Amino acid sequence: MLTVTLEMKNVIFRLRKNIYHRLNASSRYQLHSPFLYKLATEVFSGKANNELTNDHQLLKVKSSEHSKISLKKAQVLSRLLVLIEPKNILYIGNSEVSTSIITQALPNSKVILVEDSFDFINVVVANLDEVDTFDFVFYEGEEIQVEKVKEIFDKCLRYKSNNSVFVFNKIYHTSEMNKAWNYIKNHQETIVSIDLFHMGIVLFRKEMSRQQIKYRY
Repeated sequence: MLTVTLEMKNVIFRLRKNIYHRLNASSRYQLHSPFLYKLATEVFSGKANNELTNDHQLLKVKSSEHSKISLKKAQVLSRLLVLIEPKNILYIGNSEVSTSIITQALPNSKVILVEDSFDFINVVVANLDEVDTFDFVFYEGEEIQVEKVKEIFDKCLRYKSNNSVFVFNKIYHTSEMNKAWNYIKNHQETIVSIDLFHMGIVLFRKEMSRQQIKYRY
């Protein structure tokens, strides 16, 4: 009798969701907002004028099989940082690769690292004299318990501004992480969510209309 392990269930879950995403995702020509179209052309499918994104050999090293972030995601992350130029960045996770991408893309920005979600408040409070809002938040996706991810998002909301951008990695890695992503994209504070399958982007710009976008790139 075949025993279906949790990992096998997660693989089947990702395959099923990936097929649905490919069939229902939008292209850049279906995005009408100027900012969203700029994201599509310069971040998702464009080439940023940035040494890190253009150095494919460096990115391949940084997104090796031992890394939690792929080459494609590394390029998107770096291009996004170059486009929005955040001054204050919060990184939640423990990947040296992701940290290196962030610090190399914007060497002059302040980056606060939180390795453990339980240390979130302590680390942020310790930096409140210098930082009152985060322009960019990247969540690596270490914690897969839905309630913990929701808690992290809710805590991050206290430090957002209108132009803040939150990025959540591995939103379809497990059904639990996907439940957390559904909570995030349906939250009343979320104005636009962009589902890239391998990661999700959250915008809070009140001048934009509410949208939930699946994007094919």
